[in-house]
Amino acid sequence: MEKFSREIKKQSDYIDSLKQKVGQTEKYADRLREGCYAEELKVQEGNQRIFELQRTNQQLERLLKLIPPEVLEEIQKSGRDRPRGR
Repeated sequence: MEKFSREIKKQSDYIDSLKQKVGQTEKYADRLREGCYAEELKVQEGNQRIFELQRTNQQLERLLKLIPPEVLEEIQKSGRDRPRGR
């Protein structure tokens, strides 16, 4: 009977240690999930910024096409002739 009690105690201790390891693993997994979520938010924000920049670029391209070619040429010439120092 004593041997049986020791074996039960041994198994009980082993179960407790496994529960502790599972708890630690769950905490680690939670931290990883939180990190992944934060990274996903950064990616989403980056993609949103890219979208906004592309939209602005398209608007500027449309406006640039409205400038008559001779005016655009004059602007480009005056930009080259101007000294670069500020």
